[in-house]
Amino acid sequence: MERMKDTFLAIVSHELRTASQRHSGLRRMIKEAIYGPVNEKQARASDRIMTNSHRLLDIVSDLLDQGQMEAGKLALACAPIPAG
Repeated sequence: MERMKDTFLAIVSHELRTASQRHSGLRRMIKEAIYGPVNEKQARASDRIMTNSHRLLDIVSDLLDQGQMEAGKLALACAPIPAG
């Protein structure tokens, strides 16, 4: 059962990451006006797409990190946090 869960997590993470990267690529092409001029409303929508794509990638990364932690394979690096 554990192996099935790990396989499922790997497949879902890969698919989500791939879709999110496609959204980011399309958003960049819209921003660069590859498909033609972009009005202000379209630019705002494009920015929301990018924000949500980054959020999705963060979730996928968290899922992958959790899988690594559960497998005992996640290496943590300690570093000081700058003050201020």
